[in-house]
Amino acid sequence: MVLTTLIYLTALLMAVGGFYAESKRFQDMAENWQMNVKLNMSTAPCPLAGTASDIHIAFGYVDKETSELIYQTGTIVAHADGKIQSHQMTKRVIERVMDACADNYKNDVEEYKQCITTPNIVFIEVLQTLSPADVEMAWKPAGIDVQVDMHNRNRINLHGNEVSFAFPSECDLGWAAAKTTHYVKANDIIHTSDLPRAGFVIVGKKF
Repeated sequence: MVLTTLIYLTALLMAVGGFYAESKRFQDMAENWQMNVKLNMSTAPCPLAGTASDIHIAFGYVDKETSELIYQTGTIVAHADGKIQSHQMTKRVIERVMDACADNYKNDVEEYKQCITTPNIVFIEVLQTLSPADVEMAWKPAGIDVQVDMHNRNRINLHGNEVSFAFPSECDLGWAAAKTTHYVKANDIIHTSDLPRAGFVIVGKKF
């Protein structure tokens, strides 16, 4: 009986120790990590759907239970040409993302990894150009796909699943107005002429 109890306690301690070792393994210093974001954006085949303006894109993670924003990445200047674009996140952004995910999911390694590698919300802002023909020009996206890959100097690799943000095919729905920050969550279905407006984006805000 005593031997059985000792074996059980030993196994339990090893399991607990293994969990924290796994947590520490991924919650490494941000300066030791690199984060690459692959982005593919396309424009809908609708009249006046394109824009010559720069499109600012940022990603984030929304908690599945509270709907609160856990983090937002830095802004990516992107182009809706249907080509894969690769962007390296700065160390400051990596630190912000890893710290936010660790603070919120410190007891769940899998949720922590999903938080940093599988963004589930995208923020879109169409900037105004100096071209008179493009002033106030809106943009209608056909799709936005993103994939996050991370690795550190210890050869630990984290490969996020590709996340697809869908937009309605109807030409009168799902537009991003100029000089306005919009947002779309993964698996959202848009039924309005304009995409949802984000307003002032801060961590903790519900989306």
